[in-house]
Parts: sequence; structure tokens; C-alpha cells
Amino acid sequence: MEYKKIRFLILSKTNEIERMLDDLFIEHQEQISLNCKTYQNIRNHDVKEYDFIIIDNSELDDSIEMIRQIRHQMNQNIPILMCINQEFMQKLNDCIEAGISDYIVKPYTKEMLKLRIQNNLNLIDAFKMSKNKELQFDALLNNTPYMAWFKDKESHYITVNREFREHSGKDDETIHGRDDQFVWDGQIGDRCREFDLIVMNERRQIMFDEIIPGKKGYRQFNIYKAPVMDEMGDVIGTIGIARDITELRNKDTKLSIILENIPFAVFLKDMNGIYIDVNTNFLNLCQLTRDEIIGRTCYEHALSEGCIEEDHLIMDTLESKVFIRKIMIEGNERTLEIYKAPVFDIQEQMIGIVGVMKDITDIIQTQEHIKTLAYTDFLTSLKNRRSLYHYLENDLANKNIPLTVLFIDLDNFKKLNDSFGHHVGDKALVHIAEKLANICDDAFVARVGGDEFVVIWEQISDEILTQKLDLLLNKMRTEFSRGEYANIVSVSIGVVRNECSSGDVETILLKGDLAVYKAKEKGKNQYVIYTDDLERERLFNLQMEYDLRHSIQNKEINLFYQPQYTVDKELVGFEALFRWNHPRYKHIPVIEIIRLIEELRLIEEVSAYVCLQAFEFANEINQNRENPIVVSINISALQIMNDNFVDNFKSLIKQANVNPNYIGIEITETVLMQNINENIKKIRELKDLGITISLDDFGTGYSSLNYLINLPLSKVKIDRSFIKGMGKQDEFKSLVRLIIDIAHSLQLPVISEGVENEEELEILKQMDIDNIQGYYFSKPISKEDALLLIK
Repeated sequence: MEYKKIRFLILSKTNEIERMLDDLFIEHQEQISLNCKTYQNIRNHDVKEYDFIIIDNSELDDSIEMIRQIRHQMNQNIPILMCINQEFMQKLNDCIEAGISDYIVKPYTKEMLKLRIQNNLNLIDAFKMSKNKELQFDALLNNTPYMAWFKDKESHYITVNREFREHSGKDDETIHGRDDQFVWDGQIGDRCREFDLIVMNERRQIMFDEIIPGKKGYRQFNIYKAPVMDEMGDVIGTIGIARDITELRNKDTKLSIILENIPFAVFLKDMNGIYIDVNTNFLNLCQLTRDEIIGRTCYEHALSEGCIEEDHLIMDTLESKVFIRKIMIEGNERTLEIYKAPVFDIQEQMIGIVGVMKDITDIIQTQEHIKTLAYTDFLTSLKNRRSLYHYLENDLANKNIPLTVLFIDLDNFKKLNDSFGHHVGDKALVHIAEKLANICDDAFVARVGGDEFVVIWEQISDEILTQKLDLLLNKMRTEFSRGEYANIVSVSIGVVRNECSSGDVETILLKGDLAVYKAKEKGKNQYVIYTDDLERERLFNLQMEYDLRHSIQNKEINLFYQPQYTVDKELVGFEALFRWNHPRYKHIPVIEIIRLIEELRLIEEVSAYVCLQAFEFANEINQNRENPIVVSINISALQIMNDNFVDNFKSLIKQANVNPNYIGIEITETVLMQNINENIKKIRELKDLGITISLDDFGTGYSSLNYLINLPLSKVKIDRSFIKGMGKQDEFKSLVRLIIDIAHSLQLPVISEGVENEEELEILKQMDIDNIQGYYFSKPISKEDALLLIK
């Protein structure tokens, strides 16, 4: 016996089996590998490395459990030989069920053991040989470019190949064991069974053609069938191969049938220009009979002009060509697309010309209409954005002339839409577009967005441009009314001058956007001419946005604290004020930076960072303090409008482990009024925690006494503008006194911000002000200075 490299695993408490195998395979030491392990040191992952396992049981119950574990992990075809004692024979079924392949009863000889091992290895080799033949058969079947199959004696499918599955639209599991009636959905069946019986009964091969409808449509096949016999010569089924001959049969169809089924005029000429065949559409188009054209050269008919020159071009180049020709048919001009191609014989010699003529008049008209729609704004009938790009990138690209481009954006149009409805907005757009087209009748005019328009002059003087701009600002200002309500729509214009027509389109559009945005920013209903300063400003803003997004990561954001005192100069609180410590943006007002934070949707992240810093400071300054010093934080509209505002704020308090009595929030009337009922609920929930609620900048917003009564407030802060006004007008003093008296009547302490001199302080003292905040006592200071101030 010739051995391959066989790895034996012997599970035994003794080395008896190992010694036997050493003796048995002494001549094949290079082909075998023995590894003897006890039950105690075998690991589950080790068994996968072996080709043959021998188990010598001493404690049968342990052996059975181990067999189950081994069989669970390894190939089912790996033999497990059990050496079993005579007294354990009654449990042999348990061992077989657990997974052993064979057994040998003790006592046994070396030769008996060798015979059992050899038998098991022979079985494995036989299984592998059978498996290889099966794989070879499947490979042959599935790589055949035709449908192929094997059926049993009842004409039930046993195996089919890929081509068969694709055309039938069914998988192996569905096909197996089913007949043709089922597989081909009742389209064929009885005829296939008849041929199968002929093949099996007469033991001969047959060939026939059959149309088999399937997933690839109705296809015609040339089918070969032959009987399949076993080793005893008995027929056990049939094998079949079906070659798709649909295309071959189609090629055999007469040329005239093809010609008549083509919906265009078709002709065939020989090398002398003589018509060999034409279809009915050709005769109808030319208004000729078959006798008037077959066997003749280019006749004097409507299509004859230019045909000889076209034929010579095909013969000279031996290539197909497409020609467009306009002709008169029944007094109407029609456009024909004529395709001509050379016809070659099997020796690649040209033997004639085939041609197809198609009336494309309607197609061209439709294409022109579609093009008009594609480049026209459906609402205003002006040019659209696609037309603008085409105009700049194609019509002007090679002119190399200076352009003047106006970017026009309507002011207050959204308000008009929201107030009067989109149907009124659409009418307004049409009206405004008509005005714009009339004023700029010497320019390219396009609507490029909802309320955005672009006007381009190829050449225009400064004087005329100024006149046009003034005219646009005056004439485009339009009032739209509905009942007693009115809305005025004006225009903001960005002007881009002296742009080269061959320049980059996106650059021109970007410059226009910057200019019109600046016009909006400056107050609307005006124009701004683009300069390089606008581009520098744009790049600066982009850099600032980038730096702001990384400000927390770079630890550039910190807080300054402005002290709040009683009139007797007792420290009672701090207002935490945001600062961005970046040298490039020191000149930018804090209010502008906060606005940008809100625009970039960074407010939640920045606010959380600021709150945690302020809470940490509040904890630090209130250690061992009987009367807490309150640290107040300003809350923006975006923060309080967040549905999770209260939960987020509570989470930050918990994270900082700060006493809510140390915290205050300052919120303006304008912010509260944006959703008054919901905001009152949120503020009340925070106040119930012990947080001090201050109404900031009182007097600058709605200042409704009703709101003052209903809001869950702890304090009222008088805006600094009233304090500054006291030194100029007595009316301001009266207003401040009135605010203090009203707040006190509601049991609300009042704090005045912006106190900068002793005179203001004395006046407020006489009015019974409760707390003071301002430069007179202290400007905003760093955390370190604030801690020194407290000490």
C-alpha cells in the first residue's frame, strides 16, 4: 500500500497503540506522523490538524462526550476508529451516534489494527475519487456554452447547468426532481417526454429542433439527446444538450421580410448603382412603383439629387456614412437622414450599397422645442441657469471681450411669499421679469434661481451702466398689495465689471454673489461693484470660520467675568462673558463672533464648553461661603429654542457637580418672545432648580408689564442705554425710576448695567437700585483676577 502523508492522533492513556503503529509503519516513517495524547491534555482546536483519529477508551462515558466534541469541530469524512472493550459493546450504538467511523474490539493484533486502518483509508480515497469525478462532471457541464442536463428514467431533472438555469429562470433546488411541464411553465412537456422514451427504449441518440420559451424569450434550439447507462448496461436516464440557433435561423430569413418590417425606407444597390431591392416605405416616400425603380439607376425622383455623389463616397472610402438632405414632398419641405453602408461578400470585396432613409423633420422640430424648454425658465420665459452657462461657456468663450455682469436678488420676496402665498409670488416674479427684460432689452437676461436674476452686457460704457443701474433701482421697486396689506419688493445688485468673456464661469458667478451679498448687508435696494477687497473679505471670513471650528480644540475660548455689586460695594455676582483668544481676530466685535458661531451651528458645542468653565468657576468661588456669589451666563435664541435645552443644561450641571444656587442665566425679552409659552415653561423648570433668572436688557424690547408679571424671573437688568441717557435727558431718569418701581412692586430686584461714573451711581442709589454692574466698579476681568478680587 502506498501511503500519503498521514497525520494520526491517538487518544489513549497508554502508548500501546502508538507502539503498534510504529511497528506497522516502520517502512513509511516519512509518510506518517504519530501524535499520542491523553484525554486530559487534548485541546479542541488541536483535532483539526489530523487525518485519522484513534481513541482507546478506558472510561466509555468520557470517550463518548469527547467524540461528540471532536466530530463537531472537524470534517465529517475524517475517520475516527474506536478501540472498545468487549464489556462495552452494548454501548456501541452510542459511540456510532456520537460520530465514530469504525471500531475494533479488544484484544486485537497489530495486523487486525492495520487492516482496519487500511480499510478506512481506502474508503476515504474512494470518497475523494467519487467527489473529484462529481466536481469534474459539474465543471464540464457548467462550462458548456449550451444548455445541458441529466434526467432520470421518469424524465425528472437530476442536474442542469448554468445556461439551463438562466433560460428557465429557476434554480437547482426548484428544478431538481421536476419534469419539463413544470420547469417550462406548461409551454412544453409531452413532446420532450416522447423523445426521452425514444432515446431510452431504442438506446440511440437523436437530434431535433424545438422552440423553448424562457427568460431569454422565445428561442429556437437544436437539441441532442442520448441514453445514459450504468456499468451493467442498464439505461438509467438521458443526457441532453441544446444549442441556441435562434440567430442562425434569423439569418436564414428572406431579406424581403426584413426589409418590409423596417419602419423606414430601405434600398439595396449593386456596384453600378442599380436598385436590387427596396421596401414599401421607400416606394411610398418616393411616390414610385416597384417596376419604376427595380433594375434601374438613380431615377429622376424626389430623392435623386446628390445620390450618385454619396454612392461614390461610400465606394471610395469603403465606410458607412450618414447624410442629411432637405427635399420637397407634396409641396412641403422635409428633412431626411440617409444612412448608407458598403455591402461585402465573404472575400471582403464590396458588392453593393445598403441604405436606410428616415424622415426626421418631426424629430428635429421636437428637439428644437425641447432645447427651448431646457434653456428657458418655465415661469418667466427668460433664459435659465443652463442657458447662462451655455452662453458664457460657448457663445462668449472665444470672443475675448469685456463683460459687465449684474447679479440681481429681490429684497423682501420671501416675506411676500409667506404673507400672500406662492401664487402671488409667482405673479410677482413674472411682473418683475417683464420689467427687467424691458429695461435690459440690449442684454442677456436670465432667471437663475427663485428670486435671482443675471444680466450680461458684452460691451457697455460706464455712463450707460450707471444709468441702467439707477433705472433698475427705481423701476424695479414694486409694491404688491392684498386688501389692506402691502409688501414692497426692491432689488439688491452685485456688479462685476470688465470680466473677460473667456474667463472661468464659476469665478464670475462667485464674484457676483459676493457683490450682491454685500449690497444686502449694506441695507438692500442698492448696488455694489465687485472689488478685490470683497474677495479678501471672503477669504478672511472662510479662515475665521475654520479657526472658529477649531477654537475649542485649540483652547482659545475662555471667559472673562464682570463683577456685580450692591450699592454698598458688596460683591454678589459675576456675569460670564465670552472671549475668543486669537490674535488674528482681536479687532472683531464679540457680538459678530457670536453671530458667526450661531450661523455655523456651533452654538451648542461652544455653549456647553462655556457653561462648564463658568460652573467650575462658580464652584471654586463659593467654597465655604455662606452667601453664594452667582455666576450668570447669557442664553441665546438658538439655545432656548432647542427642544432639549433644559435637559442639556441639567446634564451640564450634573457633569460639573455644581449647586444650581450658584448659577444664573440672563435672557433677553426678544429671545423669550420667539416662543413665549414654551420658553416660560423651560425657564420655570430651571428656576425651580434654584437657578437665578435675569431678564436682560429690559426696556429695549417689548417691555410688556403682562410678560413681566407672568415670566418666572429672579431679577430685572436695566439696559446700559438708559443709564447713559440719564445724563442727557430727564426723561431717561423717569423711565429708569419707573422700571425700578415696577420691578420692586413685583418683588423683583433690579440690577443696572453700564454704570461708568459716580454721578450715575448716586442717581441710581436715590432710586433704590439693588445691584450695580459697570466700569465704575470693574471692567470684565480674567478668572485669575476674579479670584484675587474675591480674596
